[in-house]
Amino acid sequence: MSVEWIGCVVSIDCGTALGFFQGQVTSIDPSEQTVTISQSYRNGVKSEFDKITICARDIVDLQILRTRDQAHDIVNKAATPSTLSEETKKSVLPKCASPVKVIQASGIPKTGFIDGGRIGNGRNGDKGISPRLSPAHPANSKQARKSPSVAQSRMERTAPTPEKEFRPRRNSASENNRRAPDARQQKPSTPKKMERANRRGAQREDCFSAPAESFLMEFDFEKNLALFDKKAVFEEIENGPGSDSERPADRRPAKYRHDENVLPSQPTDLKQIRVPCSSSAEYRTDAGLVVPGVTPELRCRLLEAAEQVGFSTDRLGEMFGRSAAEMVMQLLGGSHRLDPKNEHQLPTVVFLCGPHLQGALGVNCARQLANHGAKVVVFAPSFMRMNQSLETELKLLETTGAQRTTVVKELPSGPVDMVVNALDSHEHGHLRGQPWYIGTVAWAEGQRAPCLALDPSTDGPAFQAKWSLGLVLPLALPASCGQQYLCDVGIPNGVFSKVGVDYSSPFCHKFCIPLH
Repeated sequence: MSVEWIGCVVSIDCGTALGFFQGQVTSIDPSEQTVTISQSYRNGVKSEFDKITICARDIVDLQILRTRDQAHDIVNKAATPSTLSEETKKSVLPKCASPVKVIQASGIPKTGFIDGGRIGNGRNGDKGISPRLSPAHPANSKQARKSPSVAQSRMERTAPTPEKEFRPRRNSASENNRRAPDARQQKPSTPKKMERANRRGAQREDCFSAPAESFLMEFDFEKNLALFDKKAVFEEIENGPGSDSERPADRRPAKYRHDENVLPSQPTDLKQIRVPCSSSAEYRTDAGLVVPGVTPELRCRLLEAAEQVGFSTDRLGEMFGRSAAEMVMQLLGGSHRLDPKNEHQLPTVVFLCGPHLQGALGVNCARQLANHGAKVVVFAPSFMRMNQSLETELKLLETTGAQRTTVVKELPSGPVDMVVNALDSHEHGHLRGQPWYIGTVAWAEGQRAPCLALDPSTDGPAFQAKWSLGLVLPLALPASCGQQYLCDVGIPNGVFSKVGVDYSSPFCHKFCIPLH
């Protein structure tokens, strides 16, 4: 039984390790369970061995591509020499032949056409031209027509005879019904394919026909650059009419910031606060609003009017202390210093407070700051009679655990982060001669830490301050008070009207603003 398979063309699948083998069966050994093939291809590449023997245990799948008779016609067919001209070969034929040979799994006619299972021999088959075989069965005659052999297409591009010049086009739907009788009369080539091949060769000739000597001469860049007078051209551009008004930078459209209105707004009245008396100084906010300076007497009348309507001193101190504490935290570094992961280097702030309203404001700020985790040291001397607001604030300070001292010697001997000065008052100027006041000023002058003055007097602080924080309306302060800030304590606008002040809040979205 094994003899009848000798001479067949087979395709053997040996798995992923060995791959696919194709060739003609030359011998079969039933005892050894081996099959030997010749003219073999492995994975589509011509094998360097004449014969290959494959064991049955290595075979995963085996397909018979050609019977013995069909394989005899394919293998023993003599090659026909090419009749293409030299010019056509250069333009059409590839530089190297493909090493891959694909064998179709089912027999097809030499012309590549199938008609309902019957094979028709075309004229190309009589001329001995081997067709290119596809690796699978075509689904119908339309697919078979789409895969003519390369050699056949090359023969069709040669100059046709008069009777072979045109091939009538056929309907694809009725192709199977008329294919077998007319197969020998069909013209497999059209003049369009031949003209396209000739035109391709002509295009290549036009592109690559230039002699090599024309590219040997180098281009002289320096000589060519000398022909361009750069200076004269730029002078002509700069001196030309309309050069200043037509520059690209001037023609660019205006760009707006993310917080800037595109539509123009009404002109802003920068002077929104008017006081009944002439102000000795005027300040401006970051928004450009004008804030006039007032006298201590006018501000005192304003605070008295606020207390009459229910805005007590305790309410004033709470608002001022909260804004002052926020300002101190920002000056110390904000979240970089007051952070749970940074407890080993919390900031240390020393408050120097006198026995008056400004001292009470300082103690309130110290309490607010201690609640946020800062290390606070408060110096407040003991007196027989003290300000009622100061006594209340000192009692509240004790509940925070902050350190309080009444002796100058107990102040920190090491470096501190900031000193807050609340020693000065607008009514108690005689306190500057007290021993505790002089000792406190001497300690503060020996520190390198910056100083913040809370509501300093118009005479200036006893020692240099880097910042100063006022309330309600600013006073005319000397340069020793440093950069001035203003705090909003929340007094209603109607209270300002009672003392003759036309007031509009300059704070916008903040509670504490700098003044310039």
